[in-house]
Amino acid sequence: MEEEVVVPFRAAKEHVEPVGRVRSTLIGASIQALRRRGHEPEYGALLPNHVRRPLFDAVPGTWLPIGLAIAHYEAVERLDLAPSQRLELASEVAQQVQGSLVLTLGRGGAGPTPWTVLAQAQRLWDRLLDGGAIGVTKVNTKEARIEALGLPLARIPYVRLALRGFVSASCEPFAKRVHVTELSKLCSDRALGYRVVWA
Repeated sequence: MEEEVVVPFRAAKEHVEPVGRVRSTLIGASIQALRRRGHEPEYGALLPNHVRRPLFDAVPGTWLPIGLAIAHYEAVERLDLAPSQRLELASEVAQQVQGSLVLTLGRGGAGPTPWTVLAQAQRLWDRLLDGGAIGVTKVNTKEARIEALGLPLARIPYVRLALRGFVSASCEPFAKRVHVTELSKLCSDRALGYRVVWA
């Protein structure tokens, strides 16, 4: 089967503007998930003093500068969490932040599949990130390749794992099994790539 572009990049790769702001809803959901697991004190202690109040006092639904998001995810990265705990955390945040939208997308038409959600990847991205771009390519009937560009957070290992969890949580309602793996050749300090396969 010949590959097919499902979601094209909004601009040529070399012209994609980097993410400059992140929705506070995303960071707030992440802090709440840490709080539910008892990690808030340690997380707070890992934050630089000048970002602690802006992160904890952020108003839901507003945009935060990328610097605050970097500080947040660097602190989460320094927490002593096992990979399974990190994925669980990411999946919980994904369900909280975009769960209702994903399920709404799935109600349209007969027999929704992961393609139903993947086709809306840029829309989902734009709800949470201001700038950057995401592309989705159909490799096979039940296999996709996702590329995210212009993401300064990509250098943080937790973010790479978290985005894997986001993709998996978004597709799982529409498949029996979903497997997401990182494509290292597509990853850099500002880009991420994933292979998504489902049954």
